[in-house]
Formats: sequence, structure tokens, C-alpha cells
Amino acid sequence: MKHVKISIITISLLLAVIVQSYGQTTQMPKWAFNGKQIDFTQSTPQVQNMNANLAQPRFVSNAYYDNSGTRQVYIVDNQVFWENGNLGGTLFTDNDQIEDQMTPELVITPKESTICGDGEYYACYIQVQYEPDSKAENPMVSYKLKVSDIVPGTSVSDFDFETILSGINMGANIGMAVSDFVPGTNNRRIYVVYREGLSSGISKILRYDLTPNGLSAPITLASNTSKFWEPAEVELSANMDNLYFVRPKKFAHVNGDNSNDITIVPLDPATGNLDGPIVEYDLEQQNSIYDYYIGIELDANENYAYVVKEDEKILKVDLSDGDVTPLYDQDGFNEFNTQLERARNGLIYAVKSNGVLYYINETYNTIVESELDLTSSGVIRNKFLYGNGSGNEVYIIPDQIDGCAYDDLFGTVEECCYVDLYTPANDAMQGVQIQING
Repeated sequence: MKHVKISIITISLLLAVIVQSYGQTTQMPKWAFNGKQIDFTQSTPQVQNMNANLAQPRFVSNAYYDNSGTRQVYIVDNQVFWENGNLGGTLFTDNDQIEDQMTPELVITPKESTICGDGEYYACYIQVQYEPDSKAENPMVSYKLKVSDIVPGTSVSDFDFETILSGINMGANIGMAVSDFVPGTNNRRIYVVYREGLSSGISKILRYDLTPNGLSAPITLASNTSKFWEPAEVELSANMDNLYFVRPKKFAHVNGDNSNDITIVPLDPATGNLDGPIVEYDLEQQNSIYDYYIGIELDANENYAYVVKEDEKILKVDLSDGDVTPLYDQDGFNEFNTQLERARNGLIYAVKSNGVLYYINETYNTIVESELDLTSSGVIRNKFLYGNGSGNEVYIIPDQIDGCAYDDLFGTVEECCYVDLYTPANDAMQGVQIQING
């Protein structure tokens, strides 16, 4: 009798299931402010109450929702809340006499690109940390890119950080943008732009890689002592090929060249590195130190940028040549101290101090009052970023990753399981083992 010896038979099946969801799935399904959220999954967006809020929010807010619309985590300033409204922890602890601050960008992302991960999230933000001396004088100021690890309903931990700047009486303007997953990987990119204004006087554009293991060391894409790359808001294009930021001119009085009101940084999507000369446009008043720009958002095709000129107007900027078209304020918006964000319904919104949201009619170049009203308690004024013209804090809208498919489970379209069928070496198959990881 002939014996057929089968040593190992391993059959591995990798299943990719495309998660179908209704409507437009890019951009966040809901925007979380202070105690209020706007639900964009409805045919008509709705303002809804949330079960947690702060009496005096000071910096920033955001949340992450799964593909069924259930909130996984909600953050106001450094306070982290669970779906049931209970306080889950803090992003950082501030125990000294001088309040630490946060920049307007707080991005919440899945830690891994598929549900084969463990359901953890990253909160990415910049902390401005003050550490006074024994007399509460001459504080050491540190600007830190931080990543907190969040397991919804379970834990919040200070996972990783990189100190970008530190020094006595350090003054800087700084901002960041976070990418979607780099295709085929569990990695994201974080771009940081800053101007350190009071000592060495240097501007830099940095790139960090963010993996499930944490942050990489920074890679300097550009460095310049004469240009003031001081961002109020930083935007990354959906396909990761351009970085955009506008300048509030916090340090304009110390520099003769103020031409870079809006800056465009070309990037290679494959590597994340610089991919050509940096483009700068001077908007409206030529080389003026008195025109302050505090918000930016791109149109859907990324041919135009909408820019907030503090205390004055919103401008439509042609990104090919810098030509400017002022928008007509048809409904009395009047408060140009807002940042901008594009919602999943395709509209770009601004917020007023009384909590009413306005949107941009891109066809007619007008600013239109919406039906969305957060009331004034829902509005968060960022106390780190303030406009130089009036000294008012800037009203923020939750930051998001443009082009990200937020409706897909844990941020991607992939759901995977691994099936392993194994038979030991024998004259005949003696067993089948099936292992599912996920």
C-alpha cells in the first residue's frame, strides 16, 4: 500500500470586506463642540445635546464616532469623556500655577487601520507647557507634540511625545495637521509648522511618522530664518500632496517681509517629503503687518482656499495664482474671529460667538446664515491662538482629516480575519485547527 505523507498543509485566507455605507462617508459624521454636537448624518443637519461639557472651555474639542454613529470618545480641552458621559481621564496633568495651553488642532484617530487592531485610539495635539521657577517667574515654556492612547470606556494614557521647542520665556506660533493612513500601512504622518520668535528666530516645517508603536523622530522638510512660517490653521490636502497654512502675524512687527499670508508646501504623497518649491501669496494689502489671517479651508477640488481675515472678511483665494475674491456677507455674520471647516454635506462652515453657524455659498461667493445654533455655551474660544487685530480669542470648529472615510469601521474599509487550517505530519489528516484573529 502506497503511503502519501503530507507534512504541513496550511491554508491562509485573508478576507477583505468592503464596508458599504450610505451617502458621503468622507469628513466626520458629527462635530462635537462644548456640550453640543452637530449630526451631519441626517438629511438636514441637527444640533443635539451631549451628556458632558465644561463650564468654561478654554481651548479645543473633538470626538470620534463609529460607523453606527455611536460616540467612542469625547474630549473638551484635556478632559476625556466616555459615551455615557462619565469622565474617563485627562490627556495631561497641569499642577502648577501657570495654566498649560493647547493649540486649536486636536485630532482623534484609530490606532490601527483595520478592526484586527484592538479598538484603541490616538488623540494627537500640541501642549504648550509652562513650568515656573520657585518664584513663579521666568517660566520654562515647552511646545510638545503629544499622542495619548485611549481605550474607550477603559483607559487614557500619555503614550508618546516629542518636545519641539523649549526655553525661558519662549514665544512661538505653532500648528499641525494629521494625515489619513498612508495606503497599505498602519502609519500616519503629522506635519508641524512653527515660528520661534523670541530667541533664535527660526521657522521650520517638520514631519513625524505615527505608527502603532508611537512617534518617529522629526524629519525637517524646510528651515528658514528670514521667513515667518507662523500658522494659525494648518490644512493637509486629502491626497497628501500639499500642506497649506495662513499667518496671524503674531511676530510681524519684528520682520520686514510679511508676504507669506498663505503658504503652500508641495509634498510627495509616496514619501511625505518636500516635492518642489514652497509657494507664498501676499493677500490684499501688499506686505502689510496689519492683515491677520486666522482660518483656512479648501474647496472640494482644492482649487481654491477660503481664508478668514480677522475682524474684516472671508476671502476666496485662487491657489494657482493668489487672486482674491472677497465674499459678500449677506446675512450679517460680522464676526470674523472664526476658523473654517468643511462638513460632509459639502458646505464650509464658520461659527459666530452666539453659537450660530454660517456657511459659504461657493457658487455666489456669499456667507449665509444656517439653521444650526449651538448657543453661546457651545462655542469654544481658543486662548492660545488669538487675533492680533482685536485680541479676541479665535472660535474653533473640531478638526478632522479631510478625505478620511469616517463612516467605515475604525476608519478604513477593511475588515479582516485570518483563517489557518493545519494538519500535522502523518499518514493521514488527523485534525483541523481553525484560528481566527480579529
